[in-house]
Amino acid sequence: MKPPKTIWVFRTSVATRMDLHRLKPVLDRLMPADDKWNFDLEDCDHILRIETRSVSDRAIIDLLANEGYRCEELEDIPSMTFTTFHSFESDYAQTENAMWKN
Repeated sequence: MKPPKTIWVFRTSVATRMDLHRLKPVLDRLMPADDKWNFDLEDCDHILRIETRSVSDRAIIDLLANEGYRCEELEDIPSMTFTTFHSFESDYAQTENAMWKN
């Protein structure tokens, strides 16, 4: 049974199709055939998304750095739950109708 794929998401300085053309053979050599990668150059962070079973985040960062590009992993943002309170019992509670929880 194959191990599950890891999904890495990076903010990069890769900005043009010329950059992609330059990086394609380098990324293809790094990745096994069943791994996937793509860039979203329309995003302000020029996102690189990689699905892999074997390539580490450090290997990807180092590879892009060696090619002259900035690359940093996007950290997970802790999920925030928005809770709405409805209270008709106290004056203060009526004015306090929402609160963010971590």
